[in-house]
Amino acid sequence: MTDRVFEIFGQLVLAGGGGGLIAYLLTQWLGKKWIENKFAERLEQLKHDQNVVVARLKVEVDSMLSGALKFQERDFTVLPGVWEKLYQATVHIDWLISPIREIADVASMKDSVFIDWVETLEFSAMHKGALLRTTQPEERQKHYEGINYIYQMAKVRKIFGDYQRYVQEHAIFFPLDLKAKLMAIEEALWQQICDRGALEEGKVWGGAVQDLGAAFEKVIPPLRDEIELLIRSRLESHMKAFSEKVSS
Repeated sequence: MTDRVFEIFGQLVLAGGGGGLIAYLLTQWLGKKWIENKFAERLEQLKHDQNVVVARLKVEVDSMLSGALKFQERDFTVLPGVWEKLYQATVHIDWLISPIREIADVASMKDSVFIDWVETLEFSAMHKGALLRTTQPEERQKHYEGINYIYQMAKVRKIFGDYQRYVQEHAIFFPLDLKAKLMAIEEALWQQICDRGALEEGKVWGGAVQDLGAAFEKVIPPLRDEIELLIRSRLESHMKAFSEKVSS
């Protein structure tokens, strides 16, 4: 660049230009080049900054989308899971409190049939032995029903406990309205279990069995329907969002 400046300067001198004119022209030429260089440098810097911002935004958007997809994937696992646990709990508790549930007619069994049948039961050896030692039909029936209730209640409590633990373990993933409904039906189901236990222990009388069934039908099915609607709506919303993303 310096050589070019002196070349121009020499041409101006030979052309007879005055010192003031030479100084003016040099200032104009050098200033223009300086501005152009600065503008080019600034333009490159702006392009660089823009690329950096775009890259950062892309990372943030990708991260947000990835997080949203993972959350949706979690919903597609957790929500059907809690519905299955709830269904099992309600079905078994409904059976436990039902006044017309099927119970084996032990009293009418012949001794040989009774002995073979007892061996098929999922009772402990102690309880099987206690049953086999009974001789009177009525005594056998009463004894069997008492032992059978213990096992059925234990099974129902386990299934209900599975539901409780599942809700507690995944509570952070449930929307607040769904979580409130899940907790409400949990309380209602536990009350049914407690009432059935009190009935078995003779702490309630009269039409207690029918009352249990009426209370169940009044509270549990409506809550379960509301929970089903919330779960269905949330899953359908995820499916709609996924379909729109794919189509776009």
